[in-house]
Amino acid sequence: MVEERLAGLNDSASVILATIVLYRMQFGESAACKSIQQAVSNIAPKQNRTRVFIFDNTPGTSDPGPLPEGMQYEASGQNAGLAEAYNRALDKAQQLRCPWLLLLDQDTVLPENFLESLLGKLKEHEANTEIVAVVPIVRSGGVVVSPKRVGFLGLNTFAENPQGIQDAEIASINSGTAIRCDFVRSIGGFNRAYWLDYLDHWLFRQIYATGKKAVVSNCFLEHSLSVQDYRRNISLTRYRSILAGESAFMTTHKSKLQIPFYLLRLVARSIKLAIQGQPDLALLTVKMIAKIARHPTRSLEEAAMSPDPVSDQIEDAAS
Repeated sequence: MVEERLAGLNDSASVILATIVLYRMQFGESAACKSIQQAVSNIAPKQNRTRVFIFDNTPGTSDPGPLPEGMQYEASGQNAGLAEAYNRALDKAQQLRCPWLLLLDQDTVLPENFLESLLGKLKEHEANTEIVAVVPIVRSGGVVVSPKRVGFLGLNTFAENPQGIQDAEIASINSGTAIRCDFVRSIGGFNRAYWLDYLDHWLFRQIYATGKKAVVSNCFLEHSLSVQDYRRNISLTRYRSILAGESAFMTTHKSKLQIPFYLLRLVARSIKLAIQGQPDLALLTVKMIAKIARHPTRSLEEAAMSPDPVSDQIEDAAS
């Protein structure tokens, strides 16, 4: 079931379609929904080139109530995952002729000048089609969590705050990322194999693999990263989803030389989980180690797709 609610989406001059994915949260409770309204209000009406698309993954029927002008709401009626939400947004962006998608989680807090700054950055790089993504610096709990440099053994923190065009491969979380729609269409849309987890890793790998580039802006975002400390507070179901996405990404999009090092990391993780009193998570990790070790050259991307991607059993689907 898909329910849609429209509010004033008729401006063909829009540049950005901001997409907010909700899960078990009302429109008025979302930090992203509230802060983007404030950010839009800080732009002069004639200069506002942003529209907002809200995709609700909450199972059952949802009623967002009255919507501010320039917003569109769609309820999937089920947990369809991030990839489905973003692909729907990609379709909406094409209808509205918006060249850029801004991806936002429900709990991301936008600075009041965020949209104004982003619009300026997009204008600066609009003619350079090699630039396909603009990302902010994201903090969670006072710690910079995004972007990161991609190295052979994993992600590395920048020594200083990065800004400008990045020639080397980076990875950034979905929320706060502005992505060029034409680029996403050129790679077949958002990969449904990563229906919830590791979609951001996959997206930035595609940017690097196709010879495109990302720009790090001078904007800082606050974001609650629900899996930042997963070893102590995550459920078995949630961890299973993360592990499926992670293993699929590593075996599909990374060099085969990196797989042994990934297996070693999983071994260390399983030991740590066991010591921390998470035997179920440790056992799940050991089973994944065995699965990869038996077929080290096989891609797990297809297996990463949830057998029931609309299940209500995955927590924090918008995180």
